[in-house]
Amino acid sequence: RLPDKLAEIQTNLFVPQVTTPWCTNGHHPRRAAVSSYGLSGTNVHAVLEQAPTPEPAAADSAPLASPAPMLFPLSSTSADELRHTAGRLADWIQAHEDVVLPDLSYTLARRRVHRPVRTAVSADTRPDLIAALREIADGDTP
Repeated sequence: RLPDKLAEIQTNLFVPQVTTPWCTNGHHPRRAAVSSYGLSGTNVHAVLEQAPTPEPAAADSAPLASPAPMLFPLSSTSADELRHTAGRLADWIQAHEDVVLPDLSYTLARRRVHRPVRTAVSADTRPDLIAALREIADGDTP
């Protein structure tokens, strides 16, 4: 709560205490300013803007071209473990048909620790990816 002297100043600024509607005139995206003042002198200011409204997909549009090949990196601590990892990943992809391949590619590249023994598979379809992983799993070299 603000001190009484500060509360008397008419700024039209307020700190919401409950969920409030975020009004718009329909001509511009909604925007909000957020400020944070730290006790040690660290200050942060951000301006947030409403995301654009996605365009509806046309029902009669032509099908998308075939997807570009994606890179699926694998790594482990040894060549044997890398082959084992490739086999387990192939089994998992085969058992989970709802996996989105670009999401898997991103996760393997950016959200996993990179071990010293590495390889990568390039594939653009689920069957190609599974076959390439099985080739690594069954091969002599990663």
